[in-house]
Amino acid sequence: MRRLALPHLTVGDEARLPDLVPRWPLLEHLELETKPSSFSFPVLAAQLALHCPAFASLKTSGAFKREDAAALARSLPRLRSLCVDRSYLPKEQLLAILAACRDLREFSARSCVGFDDKDEEVLRRGARILRFDVGGSKL
Repeated sequence: MRRLALPHLTVGDEARLPDLVPRWPLLEHLELETKPSSFSFPVLAAQLALHCPAFASLKTSGAFKREDAAALARSLPRLRSLCVDRSYLPKEQLLAILAACRDLREFSARSCVGFDDKDEEVLRRGARILRFDVGGSKL
């Protein structure tokens, strides 16, 4: 399986997700309707990095806390595509993700709350990304 899309998960299913990742060694793209909790997400990111060498694309939305941005930076710095539309994404976490994920070719954070879509620092950091879209995001 190379691509997987999952609906909103219950807390129990979310907790089991990291245990399932080793069964998907060919996974390249994961789409989660909602981002797992800040307790589960770092474990999931670490499992993806460990067991899915071709993993390159993540799509999800939710509240990105400091530990979530750190997990992305630490475990998935080689992502080529990241979509976090309609998320709570403070500027500090956004900049940390952009600084760590140097291979991003596509980044979408449309209609987010936590940073302004016209923020000069955000736009400057995103300038190196081929498809960079933060339209509609508000502080």
